[in-house]
Formats: sequence, C-alpha cells, structure tokens
Amino acid sequence: MKIIKIVWLSPYNIFKLLPEVAINRKTGAHSSSWIHSLSEMLAQNKELELHIITHTQLVNQTQHFKKNEIYFHIIKYNFPFTNKGFPWFFPLDKLTGYYSFSKRAKKLIDEIHPDILHVHGTEGGYFTPAFKTNIPCIISIQGIISEITKLEPSIGGYLQLPYEQKAIKNGKYFGCRTNFDFAYIKKKNINAVIFDLPEAINMVFYEHQWQPESGLSLLFIGSVIKRKGIEDLIAAVYKLKPIFPHIKLRIIGSGPKKYIQHLNKEIEKNNLRSHISFLGTKSQCEVAAELARCNFFVLPSFIENSPNSLVEAMAVGVPSIATKVGGIPSMIEDKCDGMLFEKNNVDELVNIIQILVNDKNLQNELSINAQKKAYQKNYPPHVAQKYFDVYKSLIQ
Repeated sequence: MKIIKIVWLSPYNIFKLLPEVAINRKTGAHSSSWIHSLSEMLAQNKELELHIITHTQLVNQTQHFKKNEIYFHIIKYNFPFTNKGFPWFFPLDKLTGYYSFSKRAKKLIDEIHPDILHVHGTEGGYFTPAFKTNIPCIISIQGIISEITKLEPSIGGYLQLPYEQKAIKNGKYFGCRTNFDFAYIKKKNINAVIFDLPEAINMVFYEHQWQPESGLSLLFIGSVIKRKGIEDLIAAVYKLKPIFPHIKLRIIGSGPKKYIQHLNKEIEKNNLRSHISFLGTKSQCEVAAELARCNFFVLPSFIENSPNSLVEAMAVGVPSIATKVGGIPSMIEDKCDGMLFEKNNVDELVNIIQILVNDKNLQNELSINAQKKAYQKNYPPHVAQKYFDVYKSLIQ
C-alpha cells in the first residue's frame, strides 16, 4: 500500500500543541477549530501521512515534532529582532511577499517530498511556497479578502489583495464550500477545477442536543467587529424588550477594545445592561453547552462565506437566524433548516424571532432539519473521507 504524503500550509492554533511546542508567551490566537477537527480525523487514515507547516511569532526557533499522528513544522516568523508579529503600520511580511516564510516553507517541502500540497485560505501567505514547486496544489477558500475590504477597509486588507488575486488566477485546483466562493473563483479563473470541500466541525457539537431553557435567550458567536452586524442584533433586543421583558442576548467572542466600548455605550444608553452579556472567548465544549441551552442562534453579518459558528449551531440543532449574504444561503434553506433575513433589516429580524417564539412546531422542524444537514455535510469522518478522495483523484 502506497502512503500518500500530504503537506498542509495552514494556520494552526499552536496552544493546541502544548507541551510539545515551546512558546515564548501566551496571547490570543485564532481558534482554527475546524482545521484541528479535520486534521486529527484525516490523520487516522493509515493510507496517508499528514504534515502541517504553519508559522507563528510565539516561538523562539523553528520546531518539528509529531503529535496525534501528524507531523508539525512550526516556523518562527516575526518582526526582526522582536518576538512580535508584523505591525499594521509596517507589514514587512506583505511588503516582502512573505519572503522569509516562503523560503523556509519551500525548503521543508523539498525535504518532505509530498504528493499533494493543500493551502488553507488566501488571507495570508501560505500559498506563496506552493507556486515554487511542480507538486499538485489545492487551495481551500475561507474568507474572500476583496469582499471583506469593501465593508471593512484596512491597510492589511488592501496589501493582501494582490496576493489573493495571484493565488486565484494562478491556481488550478480549489476547494470551495458555498455557491458564493465557487462563483467568485470561476469569475476570476474560468479554468479552475473546483471541489466541494466543507469544514469538519468539532465532534463535541454532535454530542450536545438542543434543550433550551425557559424564557427567550439569543446567542451570537463570532468576532465582535462591525461587519458581524452586532449593532443590529442589539437594536433588535431593544425592540423586543417591551414584548419579552426577560429577553437575554449572550455574545461569545472577542474584538477590538474600542469597538466593544462603543457597543457598551449603546447598551447603557438603551438601558439593556441586564439583558446583554459579553462572555469573551470560550472553549469548544463551553460553546456547545451555550448553544444547547439558548433559544435561537443569530448571525446578523454583513458578509460571510461559510461561518463555522452557524454550522456548529446547526449541528447542535439550534434554530438559527442569519442574514441572506455571501455563502449563507448555500448553508441554510429558508424556513426549512433555518431562517434568513436581509442584512441591516432589524424589523425583519424582530419579526422572525416573534414568529419562532410563537411556533414551537417550526422550531422543532428547523432543529431536526439543521442537525440532519450538519451531519450529512460537516461530520468529521464524512469530511475526512471526502478530502482523501480528492487527494487520490489529484494524484491519479
């Protein structure tokens, strides 16, 4: 039996790798939860050898080790002479075309001799070493920077745009999750070969069952930033309070201190302090428990491709309400396994919540159908097999 060697070029939360990895300090990190779920499931396949190349500023030297049947290669990558990341006012990583990371990652790829390269996301420079080889490479789309910067302009976003466009125009194989990213790739690269590669949701979400507590409890999970539409959700709570005096909104996630202060001012101004709670970041088990006991999950974003939080809510069976933007209509069939509304339309959101509160049968129908869809599409063993089949087809 020939073992297929796969190299992932991917973000990874290195705190998941303690104590094997030696870090220089603790700080915030993107959870990348679906990356962990998929890699650990995929690594159980005896026909495959999985290597993950990632980078971080939280190590003093590049490190290599094996954990959970996965070979990890953690590249030290930070601003020169510091243990800090690249600051927004001098993004040397983007200005140099990710030269330092690309050079070191390319050396590792040459040493590993993989059959397939798999790049996760175009948001960073993970694809840059892949284009310097003749190895078949597939690029999975996560967010789409060009769409995000329209709503949330930033120096980092604008500097990343040329790299994203280069990856899409020069790539051959892509993994997409929704009609939204599929259409975007085809528009930029008519010759692209696209595979359906959904995210694998942590098994803990399949182990929890939606059993809401009494009252009306709404839950939001995600980055606490403006494009997530949290201000619309707070406005909806304000409009619902006279009808449901005990309404609660719980917000899981972190964000810029200044923006959270702005939200708190709005909450105080509208006398909603006893109704809205910021819970900060939570573990996957804690998130699953919060989902299981809330009444509805609400995602009022202005742009999304395939938000993990929505799939996690569906896996638990929570009736979910989300905006009709980006890839979300590919994830939810309106009034079948979730409810959709137009972005910025607070009145429509309020109306949907009232409809659901008064229709237990609809709640149960949404719950059952959502769980069924999340199991069929995002259950880790199913997803891992789909990825392996794609890898084999690329080799053949």
